[in-house]
Amino acid sequence: MTNLVIDVNYVTDYSKKEAEKVLTLPISSILPKKNGRRSSVNDDELWELSHSIKTYGIVQPVIVRALSMGTYELIAGERRIKAARLAGLKSVPCLVYENSCEDNSLILMSVLENVQRVNLSLVEEAKIYGDIVNRFGLDAQKLAKRLGKEPYEIEEKLKILTLPEEILKKIEEYNLSIFHAHSFLKIKDRALLTKAVTNVCVRHFDADKTEEYINDLLKEKEDLKLGNGSVLDVKILTNTINQIAKLLKNLGVDEALTINEEGASTEFIIKIPKTVC
Repeated sequence: MTNLVIDVNYVTDYSKKEAEKVLTLPISSILPKKNGRRSSVNDDELWELSHSIKTYGIVQPVIVRALSMGTYELIAGERRIKAARLAGLKSVPCLVYENSCEDNSLILMSVLENVQRVNLSLVEEAKIYGDIVNRFGLDAQKLAKRLGKEPYEIEEKLKILTLPEEILKKIEEYNLSIFHAHSFLKIKDRALLTKAVTNVCVRHFDADKTEEYINDLLKEKEDLKLGNGSVLDVKILTNTINQIAKLLKNLGVDEALTINEEGASTEFIIKIPKTVC
């Protein structure tokens, strides 16, 4: 569960003069943010936040951008706005950014708001981190510092984005953990990966069982590649040789095949008279 709090000092680094403009604005004048990533909020969490707002008020201002005709676009604070409505509030404290504020800082604040929401899935959170890294050029260490996390936490989540989209969907659908995802990362063969993930989901493997299962799959694949214990391959070879011997017998060559199984290996000897050749 993700439950982070915006660092207002970080937000104000982008535009200290604009950030000082905290106003109490009518909720009716605040419009939803454009291209918001998530519009649904858990009802229980919303009622809990609403009760807190009734008791203590809104401790942290929502963040808005000034538009025109006395209207504002919501940048960060969707849950607080919805909870405030439930609590019967008509106005809320707002940190106002004018249109002169750099677009990138507004986008970044909007993205960070998504990370603060509870119940983000593993994949949702990873994709948000990926967006920030790609759009703003922040590395895992800088992003971790902004979010109050350890760099390895960000790095581990970013790694899973290298998995195919259909695998990420399975991770979301079956609510698999980051430990499941990191086991999947070991498989480079796309077909084998799809097979492995399907089995893990259908059989409801936990993280430990998943790692054990995938390690066995990879070992089996490596053994087949190296010919270690490949019983099936030996049987196919033996059958092929027997078919050759049968063909020679039909041509009139009896006992063309000799099999010597003494020692640690099996020896196949095929003798074909030159007259037949």
